[in-house]
Amino acid sequence: MQQSSNEKSRDEQKNSLPTERLAKNRNIILSVIVVGTLMGAVDSTIVLLAFPAITAKLHTDFITAV
Repeated sequence: MQQSSNEKSRDEQKNSLPTERLAKNRNIILSVIVVGTLMGAVDSTIVLLAFPAITAKLHTDFITAV
């Protein structure tokens, strides 16, 4: 039994869709990863800069605050 052209095109779409979607969204995926990495780095920097103030306010040493 032969498949109609609609069924063939649907099968082709199912088979090629993930690859095409990945190719279209490659820049978006890369941007999200880069922004997430930079956010982690900035967050770490802020916390490290805030540790002296945290230890002073809590009247404790650095190791206890960590």
